[in-house]
Amino acid sequence: MNDDFLYRLRKEPPRAFAERLKARLENRNPRRARFSIVRTLVLGLLVGGAAVAATWWSVQGDGSGELRAAVSSVLGSNPRASGPLSPETIARQGSFRDGLPLQGSRHAQPTPVASSSAQAPGSDTPKDEPALAEAMQGGVVGGYGGPHRSAQRGAANAAHLRKLLAAGHENGMMLLEAVGKRTGFELELEQVEDDEAFRRLCITEQAHLVVTTRAMTEEEKRQCRATLGSWAYRDILAMKLGYMGVAISAAKFGTSPPLSPREIFLALAKRIPDPEAPARFIPNTNVSWHQVRGDQERRITFFGPERDLPLARVFAAVIMKKGCNTFPSIAALRDADPDEYRRICREIREDFVYTSVREDEFFLTQTLWGDPHAIAVLSLPFFDSHREELSRSLLSGVQPTKETIASGAYEGSITLFLYARGDETAAAWMARDFERAIGPPTHLAGYGLIPLDAREDR
Repeated sequence: MNDDFLYRLRKEPPRAFAERLKARLENRNPRRARFSIVRTLVLGLLVGGAAVAATWWSVQGDGSGELRAAVSSVLGSNPRASGPLSPETIARQGSFRDGLPLQGSRHAQPTPVASSSAQAPGSDTPKDEPALAEAMQGGVVGGYGGPHRSAQRGAANAAHLRKLLAAGHENGMMLLEAVGKRTGFELELEQVEDDEAFRRLCITEQAHLVVTTRAMTEEEKRQCRATLGSWAYRDILAMKLGYMGVAISAAKFGTSPPLSPREIFLALAKRIPDPEAPARFIPNTNVSWHQVRGDQERRITFFGPERDLPLARVFAAVIMKKGCNTFPSIAALRDADPDEYRRICREIREDFVYTSVREDEFFLTQTLWGDPHAIAVLSLPFFDSHREELSRSLLSGVQPTKETIASGAYEGSITLFLYARGDETAAAWMARDFERAIGPPTHLAGYGLIPLDAREDR
């Protein structure tokens, strides 16, 4: 190491070099680094606290947390972020398909009953938009039109806006109840005949949605339009839901002849008209087909679903009801005493004549095949998949096929239609939930609903 090198080490460095070195050392100051980390943590805590507070407010605020959760689970989205939905908006999202046959006949060609437009003349804004927007405050979804609409906020209002009045066929009410339980709607259901259901929807406005076994006739549409007004009438949403029905059959080599709904009613009803005084109803004591039809002495033996299962309710509402309507004394109760009418028509006797069974292969091969006189009440899908092991349908008339069921020719089935007030937002949402429920894969198959064929229009 020479003297020149040592001299250079002792020599003072240039000023520019010293200033750059000092600046670099200051940037690496641990105190400054610690200050930067602390500042980041403080900002993170502030932002996180604000997010937690906002979330807590959105869940607890205005008492509508449960409603938001229910709606989010139904729609798969945040209703608060989506904003108010008018019936027109719901329709644009594809809630209903065009092409429902509404000519008063199941054989009619498809024609649209109504659009979902709710606009006033010369306006691009739906007529209910302001009230709907107010009803949506605080995340409350739903709302009623006309005198039923409420713009109050809070938990009580949230429950009110999700309460719907529904009327119609008893099997339709069963389906609505099933969908309502899954989607959080509070339904007030009432079983009425088709004529009364349409009257409540359009004339008296006592129902927000109805389920019927036939389409609205031209006269009913005219009355509906005249009562509600043309703009409100356009908000009537219509959809064909599908079919419900049962099959009456026996073992492949059974001896039972074809039966009419009247004969099945006399065999299985809990109470029947007294032959000597038809206006009086007595316990059913028929145990032989000779007492029902006057033919050979064969005992009456029926197997079917548990009385409280949906399939049994379909059987009672479709076949038993058709049979009891053949008696004038029972039909007269339809208006005079509807509750008594329903009890007589759908109550199945509780003695040995009718035995509840589970629909499976064991029942088919071990129970039904072992009794040539036995008759079975079966679901249409089970009957269709076991045609080779069963006799033909024992119900009088045509055999159950896709074509005869769709046309209404098969006596053991009905077609169901849904009509909803589109200007009642909650009713429109319920209708959309119903459409989702009957779409594949439907959870309503266990209730006896047969979905439409892919080629059929709703």
